[in-house]
Amino acid sequence: MRREIGPKARQIQAQLKQKRADLQDLMFDPGATRESIMGKRAEIRQLQDQAEELTVNDFLGIRSVLTKDQLQMLPQLRPGSAGKPPIDNASTLGSASATKSGAEAQQKN
Repeated sequence: MRREIGPKARQIQAQLKQKRADLQDLMFDPGATRESIMGKRAEIRQLQDQAEELTVNDFLGIRSVLTKDQLQMLPQLRPGSAGKPPIDNASTLGSASATKSGAEAQQKN
């Protein structure tokens, strides 16, 4: 699966790099028209959409072969979670009320 997606993703990234350079050239070209600049922007958006679709389809392919237990572990693997355990609302609420009770007790003293 990844062997097929990798080359396509690299191709799209290379095209994006070139189109962005082209857009920058157009933006600083005194003879460039609004239509040519906006047209290049549209080309970039189309490539960005293709890249995102490729990424999502790749991830869906991976998800399709995971076991139920592995699927349950996905939130821990989410970028930015840094291995944090899943949020447990019951324990969060319990600790918040305990903290509030402790603060109220201190105010009474």
